[in-house]
Amino acid sequence: MLRHLCQAVSLVNNGESDISRCATPQTQNASLFVNPETDEVVAQGVDVSIRTSERPSERLRHAVMECIENASTTQTAKDSSPKTTRRTNSNSTKLYLCTGLDVYLKREPCVMCAMALVHSRVRRVVFAECNRLQVGGLTCAQIHTERALNHRYEAFHLALDKVETLMATTTSSVTK
Repeated sequence: MLRHLCQAVSLVNNGESDISRCATPQTQNASLFVNPETDEVVAQGVDVSIRTSERPSERLRHAVMECIENASTTQTAKDSSPKTTRRTNSNSTKLYLCTGLDVYLKREPCVMCAMALVHSRVRRVVFAECNRLQVGGLTCAQIHTERALNHRYEAFHLALDKVETLMATTTSSVTK
């Protein structure tokens, strides 16, 4: 879990061009979707929303939404390959795009993104920093525990300072 969380944090810290152009330091975020069975990163996304834009399509390009879009593009490519047959299984839990995936984020998802993760049927969300700019979808609104919804997921907060210390320790031991 820590390795993937460090990877999400480093996506932001490495100064991706889209992040530095669009987001402020308070809104910078990155997301990874990981298949827990194979430990493979299925999709990643960075926050490229332009908060001051008049167009909703530019304001809503949060890291989670970008990651869901990237996962759908990957899945569509796999489903349309000649080697793959479409799922005809009646098991409805497999019909959701991100069923059972783990999500790693630098910053806690907003309410919109937390709900998108419910709809995507993820298994677990791990984040390093609480969302202080908006109402956090997990710490304040607790979307992931809402009994009225037909899906819930686990959420874990691992403090950003501990993640950054781990990253520094790992980096320094690799360079020695």
